[in-house]
Amino acid sequence: MDVKTVALYVRVSTQEQAKEGYSVDEQLERLRKYCEAKDWKLCKEYVDPGFSGATINRPSITQLIKDVEEKKINRVLVYKLDRLSRSQKDTLYLIEDVFLKNGADFISMTENFDTSTPFGKAMIGILSVFAQLEREQIRERMSMGKEGRAKEGKWHGGVKVPIGYRFINDDLIVDPYEAHIVKTAFQEYASGKSVDYIYSEFKTAGIKSSYGELTKPTIYSMLHTDVYRGVIIHGGKEYPGLHEAIIDQKTFDTVQARFERNRNNPRYANSFEPITILGGLLYCKCGSCMRIRHGWKHKDGYIQKYYVCKNRIEKAGSCPIESRSYRTQDVQAAVLEEVSRLKLDPVYFIQKIRASREQAAPVVEDPEIGILKARVEEIDKQLEKLIRLYTVQNLDFDIVTRQAEELTAEKDRLTQTIEERTALPEVEKQRITADETIEALKALTLDDLNVERIIEGSEESRIREILNILIEKIILDGDTIDIHWNF
Repeated sequence: MDVKTVALYVRVSTQEQAKEGYSVDEQLERLRKYCEAKDWKLCKEYVDPGFSGATINRPSITQLIKDVEEKKINRVLVYKLDRLSRSQKDTLYLIEDVFLKNGADFISMTENFDTSTPFGKAMIGILSVFAQLEREQIRERMSMGKEGRAKEGKWHGGVKVPIGYRFINDDLIVDPYEAHIVKTAFQEYASGKSVDYIYSEFKTAGIKSSYGELTKPTIYSMLHTDVYRGVIIHGGKEYPGLHEAIIDQKTFDTVQARFERNRNNPRYANSFEPITILGGLLYCKCGSCMRIRHGWKHKDGYIQKYYVCKNRIEKAGSCPIESRSYRTQDVQAAVLEEVSRLKLDPVYFIQKIRASREQAAPVVEDPEIGILKARVEEIDKQLEKLIRLYTVQNLDFDIVTRQAEELTAEKDRLTQTIEERTALPEVEKQRITADETIEALKALTLDDLNVERIIEGSEESRIREILNILIEKIILDGDTIDIHWNF
C-alpha cells in the first residue's frame, strides 16, 4: 500500500456551520488542496454532516475506524482537531487505540502537526484537553440557558414537544385534540383504570397523537409529566409556567398517589386496606375518595378499621368540611341494609327507581364530540392536501396511498365513536335498566348481605362486583350515607 495514501474526515454540526463557517464543501476543498501540495494520494473521503462532536457514534467515523483496522488507510487528515471529536477521551482513543495502533498517522491541517513527529504526539494531548474544555463550557452555557428559561416560566424546548401542546413562537400552545387525549388518560387512571386498559381503549378507538400510536410507555410517561399541570421543572426545582395547564393539580396528585400505592409503598401498605366490598365507591362530601385506615391493635388481636377522607390522610387539615372517621362495619352494614330492602321490598324498590330517575341530571351534549369532529375536519383537509400534492407535484403514488389509508382508517374510527356517543347520551350509558337491577339483586343472597358473614370471609370480590353494578357512588357526610344508584 502506498505510504502516502490519505483519508479525509469531515464533520460539521448545523450550529457550527452557521456560526463558524466550517461547511462540508469548504473543509473538503481545503483538505484536497493540502493533499495536492504534499503530493499525497487521496483514497477516500468520510463525511458526517450535522453530527455533534460529543460522541463518536457517527456513521462515517464508524466506517473510518473499520477501514483503518483493516489496514486500508495509513494517514487520516482533518481540517481541525475538534472535527474528529470534542471529547478528550474519544480523541485520545481514536488517535492512540485506533489510528496509531493500526499504523495510521493523524494530521490536523490548521494546527499544523501530525502524529508522525514527537512534537505532534505531545500537542495532540494538549489540544484535546482544550477541545474537552470547550465542550464543558458549551454544556454549562446550555444549562444556564435552560435554568433561565425555567425561571421565566418557559419550556426548555427540545425535539419532542409534550403531547397536548404545539411549540409556536417560543411558547407552548394547547392543541385541543391532543389535550383531550391527555385529559382522558388522566381521568381514566384517576378513576381506577390501568395503563393497559387506557392503551387498549385508545387503540380500539384509533386515537393517535402527532407522534403516532400511543404506546404503553408513552401513556405512562404522559401520566408523570409535570408540564401538564402548568409548571416547569428544572434542576429539581419547580417554577410557574407561562403555558396553559391541561390537568388540574388535584387530578395530577390523585394520579401520582395511585402510582405510589401501586408501587407497594410501605407507608400505604400499613395504612390502607386495598380491597373492600365498597372499594372505589366511597367519597367524602368534599369530593375526595375515602380510604381505610387501621386503628390500634386490641389485646385480643382485633384491629378496628375506619373510612377516612383521603385529604385528611395525605394532606392534614385539607378537607374543607373536616369530615370524621367512620367505622368500616357501620358503613358496610348501612349500605347492605339498603340493598336488602331493594331485594326484599318491591314497593321500596319501585320508589327508589322513580326517585333516581327524577333526580337524574338532564341530558347535555357531550363537549368532547366537538373536539373529535374538529379532528375529523382536520383529516379531511390533510386528505385534500395529499390529492393536490399528487396531482400538482407528482408525488409518489405509493406514499400518497399509504398515508391516505392511514388517515381514512383514523377518520372511520373517530366517526364511529362520534356516532356511538351521539346515539346514546352519556347519562343513559351510565344507567342500568330495571330488569338489569333485578338480575343483579337476584345474584345476591341474604348471606351476602350480612356484614358479619362478609367480615368472616365471604366472597368479597363477587359481592363488590355486583355492588358496583348497582351503585354509582356513596357520599359520607356526618351521620348521613347518601347512596347514588346506577338505575
